[in-house]
Amino acid sequence: MRLSSLSFSRFHLPHGTTHVVFEPLELVEKLAALIGENDLKSLTVAIMTVPCCGGLRYMVEKAVALSGVDIPFDTVVVGIDGQIVDQP
Repeated sequence: MRLSSLSFSRFHLPHGTTHVVFEPLELVEKLAALIGENDLKSLTVAIMTVPCCGGLRYMVEKAVALSGVDIPFDTVVVGIDGQIVDQP
């Protein structure tokens, strides 16, 4: 599953993956329920380099802990010019 707070056309998904656009204003509990109720293998969080997006990664960390599911997640950082500036 990939979570993002933006619509990013260059963020391609492998066949069979689910893409959820998750607005940062949603509650951590809702994300924790989504994680806990599904058989996820990993999460990828896409954020921009702007400071306000850093909270999304924090929300995912809290939601994963709250869900009780041991799941790895990565963060992809997209610059304001639309280029990926950091990815695992």
